Amino acid sequence: MNSTRAIAVPAAILLALILLCGPARAEDERAFYERARQEYFKLVGNPAAVKVYQNWQLIIDRFSSLYASNPQGEQAPNCLFWTGRLHLEAYERFKRPVDKAQGVDALRRLTNHFPRSGLADDAQFMIGQAYEKSGDLKHAYLEYLKITVNFPKGDQMAAAKARLDALEEQIKRGKGEMPRREQPAPAGPATPAAHPVARDNHDLPAVTSLRHWSTPTYTRVVLSLERPVPYKTTLLSIEEKEQDKPRRLYLDLKGARVAAGAAKPVAIGDGLLRSARADQMNGDSVRLALDIQSLGSYKVFTLDNPFRVVVDCFAHAAAPAPAQPSPPAPALAERAPAPSASPAVPAAPPEPERAEKVPAKEAKAQPHHQPKDQQAKAPAEAPPQKIASLSPAKLSRGKRVPRGKATETPQELSLAAQLGLGIRKVVLDPGHGGKDPGATFRGVAEKDLTLDIARRAAPKIAKLLGAQVIFTRSKDSYVPLEERTAFANTHDADIFVSIHINAAPTNHLCGIETYFLNLATDEDSMRVAARENATTKRSISDLQVILNDLMLNSKINESNRLARAVHKEMLDETSKTRKNVQDLKVRQAPFYVLIGARMPAVLTEVGFITNPREHQLLASPEYREKLAEGIARGVMAYARQLKSLGR
Repeated sequence: MNSTRAIAVPAAILLALILLCGPARAEDERAFYERARQEYFKLVGNPAAVKVYQNWQLIIDRFSSLYASNPQGEQAPNCLFWTGRLHLEAYERFKRPVDKAQGVDALRRLTNHFPRSGLADDAQFMIGQAYEKSGDLKHAYLEYLKITVNFPKGDQMAAAKARLDALEEQIKRGKGEMPRREQPAPAGPATPAAHPVARDNHDLPAVTSLRHWSTPTYTRVVLSLERPVPYKTTLLSIEEKEQDKPRRLYLDLKGARVAAGAAKPVAIGDGLLRSARADQMNGDSVRLALDIQSLGSYKVFTLDNPFRVVVDCFAHAAAPAPAQPSPPAPALAERAPAPSASPAVPAAPPEPERAEKVPAKEAKAQPHHQPKDQQAKAPAEAPPQKIASLSPAKLSRGKRVPRGKATETPQELSLAAQLGLGIRKVVLDPGHGGKDPGATFRGVAEKDLTLDIARRAAPKIAKLLGAQVIFTRSKDSYVPLEERTAFANTHDADIFVSIHINAAPTNHLCGIETYFLNLATDEDSMRVAARENATTKRSISDLQVILNDLMLNSKINESNRLARAVHKEMLDETSKTRKNVQDLKVRQAPFYVLIGARMPAVLTEVGFITNPREHQLLASPEYREKLAEGIARGVMAYARQLKSLGR
């Protein structure tokens, strides 16, 4: 028998006897917690006992049992911290993957559920360390970045910045790996044969649809289900794929079924993906398989109400090229009717329509109060923009506005400005529509007001910029939130503006506020995001965790700048009609409709329909005209900023 093991086993028995007494004893939770900590220090001070895995597990169980006995208690964040720490230390010694997974899970629960705990930033730093030690440098970068977003005043801020600087250099030198989920590749064939649906699985949430939007450089695939289910993601490597079969990205959804005829295979063939399909693998498991043609990177996240799994796929990054005028969007209708002069709401336009094209000069000739065109294109004779040189100073991270702050104007030069790019295509997104009326008050629906404002803004933008303007909806139709951003992405838009009307439980709230996609930092922003996302504030909290992982390549600073320009001009225009317009400032929140946008994107709440005074104003065509003018002038102001910064 190994001598170390002979010494260690009695030590394990000794620790077990000490740890058997639980929270049921008379000692209070704090004493129980302190006792578990002391046992940890005893363990690491015993060279023989520290080599026995069961000793670590016993102390982990002690912290876990205390947490389970009172998940909201005073010691709950402390117990999660120590549970995560011990699991990760055990992983360093024994290299059991389950310890790393459980350690990160416990620490992430601490950061999610107890963000105000003094240990939250320490837990976040330990998560970053775990990924860095395993060689996943880009994932580690994301985790350290969360400290600068969520815990800017924490004691780990300086250490996180140091790691960000170090990792940034390593990643630039090509030493980092692409972020990936650490799930094992499926055993056996790359595409196991689908199993017949079990007869007794009809209580499981069903897959109800499989949809996609695509271009040669971007594809979004959305799988909808009746209820949330857990899922795992696996990217089959080139080496692992079967001979003569395409490489695949899998999502395995546990506890789900495919409803008959609900998720037929779809052929994509856009250069990124060949096809997508959802198969029933066994009685309670569904696999979403994406056949890859050429994939640069991908993101997976979920949306609620209904539950959707969204996969965004991106092409390999290409070197910047001189900007070319955007091609006109497909004409799907002849014309849209002019905005209604009625103080109530505009009538729905005829079928079918989403985008149309009209020369910008025609839009210029129309009266401001009668915009009839849904799209105007840039003049063909417009000279090409010059490309600015890209100096290292302009690309530095030193002057970046702290993420999570909406109170500062971004100072860094945006990539669009560096490339000298103008605004050639704008997508206007009238909020809600069809079966989703949005906020309603005294017979007036948000969906009708937003569509009217968008119609009024479109020809104004065309007149001011000579740009194409496209609607995500040009009639009273329902468009899912994830489809709106995908529509903008697939049309290569330069700007995305989502127009909404606010509402509140009290009729005293009033004013204009504009949002860009980022982490919410106040209760009001959480409330607005929850309403527009048709979800709960708790779901918004969960969404912020997803958002952290999407932020690295998003257009936060450019969206911040666009939001400020649009917000200022709306205030200036509406103040000509109404004195003392309430300025609710530029804010930030995680809106579903903005997630995944590949261009600067903002959401503006142009007033409170529940406020009697603003309700009356919003019902007025003249006031909606001023709002539209403000949006158009805000877009123009942003375009001028790009031009001046790019010189």
